[in-house]
Amino acid sequence: MSESHTTHADAAIFFLVGATRSGTTMLGLMLDHHPDVSFPGEFEFAVDLMPGAGAFPELPLYYDWLSMNRHYRRHRPAIDPALTYPELVRSFLLQMKRAAGGEGKHWVGAAVHRHFDRVHALWPEARFVHLARDPRDVIRSWLELGWSGEAWTAAHVWRDLELLWDQVRARIPPERVFEVRFEDLVGRTHEVLAPLCAFLSVPYSDFMLGYPEDTTYATVDPSQIGKWRHALSPREQRLVEGVLGDLLVERGYAPSGLPPLHVGALAGRGLRLRDWASRLRSRLQLFGFRIWLADQVAKLLRLEGWRRRLELRRQAIVNSLLK
Repeated sequence: MSESHTTHADAAIFFLVGATRSGTTMLGLMLDHHPDVSFPGEFEFAVDLMPGAGAFPELPLYYDWLSMNRHYRRHRPAIDPALTYPELVRSFLLQMKRAAGGEGKHWVGAAVHRHFDRVHALWPEARFVHLARDPRDVIRSWLELGWSGEAWTAAHVWRDLELLWDQVRARIPPERVFEVRFEDLVGRTHEVLAPLCAFLSVPYSDFMLGYPEDTTYATVDPSQIGKWRHALSPREQRLVEGVLGDLLVERGYAPSGLPPLHVGALAGRGLRLRDWASRLRSRLQLFGFRIWLADQVAKLLRLEGWRRRLELRRQAIVNSLLK
């Protein structure tokens, strides 16, 4: 199969794209409970090592990188060295579908939270479901988890992701794109899921709402909407809206009413430094100073075997905290 060849399986593949903490896990669980849809989870390991859209990593390098990737290690699809890179990652998705019990299901989907252009380059005929959430709630969640250390820097990450999606969406026929807002999914669940099923040409199924019965995730919770109003300080709200500008309204979210706060170059460097320091503190709290120090020593001495063992320890800690 050539790298540009579109297989029949491409017609039954879709990707759920959007920033982390936008509700992709919940929507993915709903979709996975549909009788005709398999949704094995996150799939960034198919695109993260690509130098860009349409450019592929050296396969031996990719094999080695996969051996330490947390999400790949969860699924462990087999590596066929006879396949090209595009063929290999396509085979991964279908293997993940089978391993998740989706052999008889027509659709397979996966979540990707970045590099949307690379996904489209690999699966040009796939369908895309874009899930947006109020960025102030996304950023509030990132800050609480320690994934970001400053609201201003987090706003730049969210903005760049959404602008990238705008670029990719412009290259996809409109009939292969479905837009969802988290707030609508939570507040009007059936009114969102019914047209989403129609988008995938499958009948609506109440089984989609049964995911709390066999997963650790609770039912949809409208109280998660708008928590940023109390969790973000007025200054943080102003900083975020200063970065996002009109994009906030374009995504359907009303400004706070506070005057946006724009940051100059010098102040921006200070905020980036504070972001780095805050994220470092979060990592130290999560993994402990001893693991962090050992990793710095192993990196300095180029002790790759030691670094790999430390990475596996970190992954075990992260996995223990997941739902």
